[in-house]
Amino acid sequence: MNEAHKNTTHQIETTELTAAELGHLFTTYITNTMAKCGLTYFIQTTNDTDIKSMTETSLTAASDMVDKVKDIYQKVNHPIPQGFTDEDVNLKAAKLFSDTFVLNYLRFNQQYALFTYSTALMQSTRADVRTFFSYCVDISRELYNKTQDMLLSKGLFLDLLPYRYQSRLVMCISKVI
Repeated sequence: MNEAHKNTTHQIETTELTAAELGHLFTTYITNTMAKCGLTYFIQTTNDTDIKSMTETSLTAASDMVDKVKDIYQKVNHPIPQGFTDEDVNLKAAKLFSDTFVLNYLRFNQQYALFTYSTALMQSTRADVRTFFSYCVDISRELYNKTQDMLLSKGLFLDLLPYRYQSRLVMCISKVI
């Protein structure tokens, strides 16, 4: 090991946020403030009590993530972005989406979150930021599994191309080629 690096120590309090960390924290803050707007609207317009409950759980998670990003920003004296607010959603709007759409939205949102947060975790340096993104991965995985299970239990999960049709498709393509 190089002598200059041998005695170097990094403290969480003195290590500045890296560009990657700043970018991922900003993205997390903006997407979760936006999600809070949509989820609040969905809660008001969803009829199915199971889907409404899942939406409420997702709203709680999004709110918690926004608060945790604020805490990290405040710890390093970084300005907090404006993000989306209650003024960005019309909660009095008529129902625009079916309950099935809402549940699928929740599932796809968690798929995106799992990809995004795992990437953020791998690109983070500071221990507190890694802990935060580990938490985000864990919550997103839990919510993804719950929404997937709910879609299956309600008979709403649609496999775009079940295996039995895939094999037929391969046979048809083979005949054409």
